[in-house]
Amino acid sequence: KEIDVAFIMNPDIEIKKIEYIYELYKELISNEKLAAITPLTIYNGKFKMPNDCCWKFLNKTSVCLKGALIGKIIKNDLNYNNLNLENNIAYVNVIQGCFFGIKMDIIKRINYLDERTFLYCEEQILGRKIEEIGMKSAVCINSFIYHNHIEKDKSMKNKKNHIFHLKCLVDSRKIIIKYYLK
Repeated sequence: KEIDVAFIMNPDIEIKKIEYIYELYKELISNEKLAAITPLTIYNGKFKMPNDCCWKFLNKTSVCLKGALIGKIIKNDLNYNNLNLENNIAYVNVIQGCFFGIKMDIIKRINYLDERTFLYCEEQILGRKIEEIGMKSAVCINSFIYHNHIEKDKSMKNKKNHIFHLKCLVDSRKIIIKYYLK
């Protein structure tokens, strides 16, 4: 049998119940307008619904301000304050890249993930590609993952690691600006 759904997962993700993956799979295959789905996230032991698992689209202003000093002064919020639920899912612009399920026919149709990005903006690009073909991304509120990001956060205190991440961020933002925000 051909694979109909792929799950992509970072190595620092923990899934406590296999039923959570089944719940995501079930939502994906039963909903014709749904392309990709992610669960709620407990990030470093804290639950900050929903902003650790989904966001709004970047725009020209937010892509330049987010993460910059001026961005702390001029707010351009990409977070959802509330999720509008339809049964047990909420449709959103962008889902997290650390763990999600996507229909195989959709990922092929949108030409997979943009390999020009690394660590940053790939979720934004995926969300845009999904929307361009008239499909949706969603968060399933019946499933949870644990994103154990503590080691990465500690490594960011190392100047070399921090510079590497900043370079990846800048490079990925250049891609999203040039090819997706025009």
